[in-house]
Amino acid sequence: MASTESTANESPAGRTPLSWAVRAGIAYLLLEIGAFAGLQLLESSLGVEFDPVSTTQLPAPVLEKLDSLIAGESTYLQHDPALGWSPRPNGSTKLYQANGQGLRGDREVSIRTDPGVVRIAAFGDSFTHGDDVNNASTWEAQLEPMLKSAQVLNFGVPAYGVDQAYLRYMEDGKSFRPNVVLIGVMTENLYRGINVWRPYYKTSYDFPLTKPRFKLVDGRLVLVPNPLANLKACERLRDDPASLLPQIAENDSLFSMQYAACDFDFFPTIRLGKMLNRKRTLADLSPVDATGRFKTEHEAFAVLTATLTAFVAAVREEQANVMVLLFPNEVLPSGSQQSQPYEPLKDWLDEAGIGYMDLQDGFDRYRADLRDEELFVGQFNHYSPAGNGLVAQALRDQLTERGWALR
Repeated sequence: MASTESTANESPAGRTPLSWAVRAGIAYLLLEIGAFAGLQLLESSLGVEFDPVSTTQLPAPVLEKLDSLIAGESTYLQHDPALGWSPRPNGSTKLYQANGQGLRGDREVSIRTDPGVVRIAAFGDSFTHGDDVNNASTWEAQLEPMLKSAQVLNFGVPAYGVDQAYLRYMEDGKSFRPNVVLIGVMTENLYRGINVWRPYYKTSYDFPLTKPRFKLVDGRLVLVPNPLANLKACERLRDDPASLLPQIAENDSLFSMQYAACDFDFFPTIRLGKMLNRKRTLADLSPVDATGRFKTEHEAFAVLTATLTAFVAAVREEQANVMVLLFPNEVLPSGSQQSQPYEPLKDWLDEAGIGYMDLQDGFDRYRADLRDEELFVGQFNHYSPAGNGLVAQALRDQLTERGWALR
């Protein structure tokens, strides 16, 4: 009888339920150990870390910079309700100086242009602004004395997208009635047009302010205003991020390219699973293909080209000349058989009848014996004084060949 009872309490395979639970627990523990080892290997061999984005809290570096901006401690950039951020009037750093109108420059500019003077206004991001060099070394400052009776205004702003450059022209630049408008487009701007908050673009970015963006609705550009419309909203983001971050994420197309933080992230299997899933889906979500070339069918390309169309139309409506400047994020060596990622944009500009200048061609033509280390400065490969000088030379020739300025 005892033998019969014992057999009845065992599983068909001769194992008790307890032994199955122990086996399952050991298997799960081994799985977590294996996932943890995989995470360690990714970090040590490839430098890839689990780095999720959050819709409930701010990373410490972002919080620190937001505090500084709210307190008015930033000496050069300030919160801007419409544009996201802009140079502070008369703001300065060790390298940068803005005038009282918020343009980068050492002098005030009259709204009216003096008779016989060609006013050239440049709009764009850090490559237009001239990050990592002083005012005199920007390509705008070097271009002006190369031309007769010309005035070159620098409306560039660090970290801007083409959308913000367009909005700045409409808000500030148009009133200066420039004769020539230069629209700077850097390779990486493709991403910024569908981005609202920099940490949702790359988690390593600690820039705390949000920006407006355009969406295409039934083929029309529709402005999504800056979600941080005033300093009160900035304070709300700082004090209660969970009340604003979901709304920011909803309008930020790059948020979907990241993986979101959750309460179960302490499990190695969850962390590794998120990282592998992102790797699997990233190729489809990315605005560029495996070679880095712009995808013409992607939302980012459609928004960029629609924004440029509107920007160019606004400039032409003012009876001014306009040219797009294509700034390479990485300048290729002279004679390279590679092409820049923005080649599809050049094809579109040709079809749209919009004039442009590829600064890769300018570097190829003017760099002579200058080595790469002489052309670039800073961690983001901004142009050095010599590199900006090459841009100025290339523009001098383009502007005079088009009859828009005199040498």
